[in-house]
Amino acid sequence: MSHSRINRIVHIFSESFKQMSVDVPMPDIERLAILVHRAMENTTRKYHTADHVFQVCEGLQPRAQLAALFHDLVYYQLDWGFPQHTGAILNHVCQLKNNEFTLPDPLPNQLVSMCAALFSFTPSGVLPPHGGMNEFLSAVVAVTLLKPWLPLSDLIAIAACIEATIPFRGKAATQQLAEQVHQQSRQLLGMHDIEIYGPYVNEVMQDAINLSNQDVMGFAQSRPSVFLSSTWLLIEESNIPLNAVGAYTLQDYRAALLRMETFLQRLKGEAVFHQYKQQPSDETLKLLQTAARSNICFACDFLAIKLTTIAMLEAIAIATGGDGPISMFLGIYTTAVASPYVPKTTCQKPTPLRIFIPSYCTFLIKADQKKPR
Repeated sequence: MSHSRINRIVHIFSESFKQMSVDVPMPDIERLAILVHRAMENTTRKYHTADHVFQVCEGLQPRAQLAALFHDLVYYQLDWGFPQHTGAILNHVCQLKNNEFTLPDPLPNQLVSMCAALFSFTPSGVLPPHGGMNEFLSAVVAVTLLKPWLPLSDLIAIAACIEATIPFRGKAATQQLAEQVHQQSRQLLGMHDIEIYGPYVNEVMQDAINLSNQDVMGFAQSRPSVFLSSTWLLIEESNIPLNAVGAYTLQDYRAALLRMETFLQRLKGEAVFHQYKQQPSDETLKLLQTAARSNICFACDFLAIKLTTIAMLEAIAIATGGDGPISMFLGIYTTAVASPYVPKTTCQKPTPLRIFIPSYCTFLIKADQKKPR
């Protein structure tokens, strides 16, 4: 018997609290799980869903699992607002001015100040929409809701773990987070002796790095088709016009593909995975980065083929009357995963690569088949 997503979230909360020797009443666990479930199952989401959370939670320590449950809770641009029942918390944390969210001065409470310090945000400062705003607000919700049961040391750790999931940054970001955890341990926990704060900072950073790397583990997939499946979900999720299946135009489709190709062309494999004090080891990190570079290169080749194909169709459309719905030229077809044009997959059954690319591009299909299953 398979468990529903909401029950799996309840289970992760329950087991994490149990392993941390924290007694949280089941009605409270269920309320936390319902809040997370509602946010992650928003219809605007295609990739950042509950299934993504389940994949990220695998193999993590309980404190990092709690952080994983909350790390994508707020996705303001995608959800067109804050998650249900979080407004009472977040409306006091940030202010919308001139289409930008800014922090108040002074900050409303100790927990918000702690989160701001870990994220290197300052009072009156603008929250960067693609540079940590969503992760920061998710951390604020997490520590606020978990405060009744967890000590401040755990709340600092959970907020730090969520900060570490801001993606595609250099080594300096990891060192900066470690320093901020150190500062908060001194200021809020009174850890002034290195023999006390040293092990604490190392433990927090180990959890943070593990969560950060697990969050982007799709880049290390051994089969390119699995990585492409995730890439396709991100394309659909981040391009609103593509939600109108059968109605979006050739230009809509080309623009979506071009944005993803541009992003991947600029992304360096070394910026995907991170390390702190040999966690993970140099050898493991090298393997992860090599896999990331390979998948990024493969995806760029694939997108170049798709862009060439769709550009040809777009040229024909313009020459014969103008842009129109893609279904006028390609029809409505349903893939093995039942999604027209935008294949979906699960971690259990990756979408075959032949769905993504034309049959004449056999070199890409053969490259995928050579990968170990």
